[in-house]
Amino acid sequence: MKFIKRILLPQPIETEAIQLLEKSGFEIILAPNVKPETLFPLMKDIQGIILRTGIQITRELLTHADDLWIISRTGAGVDNVDVEAATEKGILVTVVPGVNTSTVVEHTLALMFALMKRLLILDQAVRNDNFNIRYQNLPQDLREKTLGIVGL
Repeated sequence: MKFIKRILLPQPIETEAIQLLEKSGFEIILAPNVKPETLFPLMKDIQGIILRTGIQITRELLTHADDLWIISRTGAGVDNVDVEAATEKGILVTVVPGVNTSTVVEHTLALMFALMKRLLILDQAVRNDNFNIRYQNLPQDLREKTLGIVGL
């Protein structure tokens, strides 16, 4: 049985993750860019790909993989992977559902606060030495407001 030894990173991942993989004995191949012509030769003799969002793993790209076992997405979706082509070749495609839930919730709350407090408008005005904008009473409070959620 052959063990996974070489992992292709079409895009950089966190330094701590790379260090953990290297400490576990994996060889990391970092692509200089995500152009298919750059990735074609790098697909040979790799057993895994850790995939972010800025690249499409296409059927054509997978034809250059001769020993690929797994494509592991760092996020929750597989919209950038030809799952049908990977399945035909016996390549497992994994995701990490819920990995960014806290970040998305925090970002949503931050945007809600920024919109209610008119942070962008006020920031730009102050940067343009318009301190009189404070007299326009643009910011609003969230207190006693109703939040409507459209779609999920």
